Amino acid sequence: MIGVILLTTPLQSAGEEYAFRGLISRSIGSCFGARRVGLAVSVGVSAGLFALAHGAGDPWLNLFYVSFGALSSYLTLRTGGLEAAVALHAVNNLVALSSLPFTGLEGLFDREAGTGSPLVLVMLAVLVGAAAAILWQARHLALPQAAAPGARWDGGLTANV
Repeated sequence: MIGVILLTTPLQSAGEEYAFRGLISRSIGSCFGARRVGLAVSVGVSAGLFALAHGAGDPWLNLFYVSFGALSSYLTLRTGGLEAAVALHAVNNLVALSSLPFTGLEGLFDREAGTGSPLVLVMLAVLVGAAAAILWQARHLALPQAAAPGARWDGGLTANV
């Protein structure tokens, strides 16, 4: 069970990020001429669909999923790629599933009303702290946040003019 969790959880997390932040966000955002409008709509739609995909009937869990989706979208925007969101998602899911081999599958997929609690706010605070650390590191490394399609890339050795 531990091996299955360690092997499949990062792949599942990456798949969700590629679908929601890579495909859905970019597809929706590209439909708008105004960058800020496209950004707002794409973040809202992808975060909402992310929450719907998790099928929670509890308001606290829905708050968590929508917030996590929006935070992942923000990480993707600020770092210029999906890698940070995939890493945050994978670590979150691995931590959430870490006790599974020792406790069993009962209640694993129970997301009905009453299963969540304000404890979700603590989990969100931890995720925001982790995202802040990721963003600090991205800023420290001066990661590019945008690409110029069709521009020649020389590995950063000289400036493109």
